[in-house]
Amino acid sequence: MVNYDRQLLTSLDVDEIIESPDSKPTTLRCTLILFNDKLLIAKRPSGSKTGQQLIGLDDQDGLVRMYQSSHLTTSQASLLGSPKKLKKGSMGYRGLVDLLDLTAIDQSPHEFLLSLGPNAPSSLPSERWCGRPLRRYIVAQTYAEDVRRAEKEVWLNRLNEAVVKRWGEMGAKAGFRSRRVWEKEGDENSLEVYWSRRWR
Repeated sequence: MVNYDRQLLTSLDVDEIIESPDSKPTTLRCTLILFNDKLLIAKRPSGSKTGQQLIGLDDQDGLVRMYQSSHLTTSQASLLGSPKKLKKGSMGYRGLVDLLDLTAIDQSPHEFLLSLGPNAPSSLPSERWCGRPLRRYIVAQTYAEDVRRAEKEVWLNRLNEAVVKRWGEMGAKAGFRSRRVWEKEGDENSLEVYWSRRWR
């Protein structure tokens, strides 16, 4: 997590919906924290506070403590002054994905799919947070109803901008970002796919 050129861009509170043919869907409360090179998935506790309120977009020390609580031994955390166990109501680390592995599909005003590619988080204490390279997210109700769609669109655009810039940093000679819209007859909703490509 600690990197001299890593920048914290934005975050989005979402609920992941996990469908199961044998039982009712499972909902995981989480916050997607976007950096200029990585996406951090954090478990969000119950309550009305947003992920931004819980960690603060300018509180990078808080993000480091969250990451350390999952990756350091008790003695290591003690030496760094970071508690091994987070207080009740704190956010928890649930995975880190490279931006170049991500593809977002905007499905409806409050919902989108996120493909995590071949490197979806797999080594976490809880199995329900592991695997699933394709995940379905609904913008959480921690936001006011009239801004949920706008929050999602801002986050998706920041993600796409960061991915294209990342390809450039990796040596791509050119790149672009695009959005394709499929309109359904008689339906106000549309399906939008955000993606980028690169050439070397």
